[in-house]
Amino acid sequence: MTPDEIAAKASEFVRANEIATLNVAGPRESSRDGAAEYSRQVVTRLIALVIHTT
Repeated sequence: MTPDEIAAKASEFVRANEIATLNVAGPRESSRDGAAEYSRQVVTRLIALVIHTT
């Protein structure tokens, strides 16, 4: 899934469950090339979606 698609799904989850603190975890960059950049894009988009809809 694209970072935009993941962020949209995650923002629905955050709003539906009234999440105030979200722990983000995933594979390490050393074991999956591009993981850090992908995660950064998802989290950046997620924050933007949550901020603009509250």
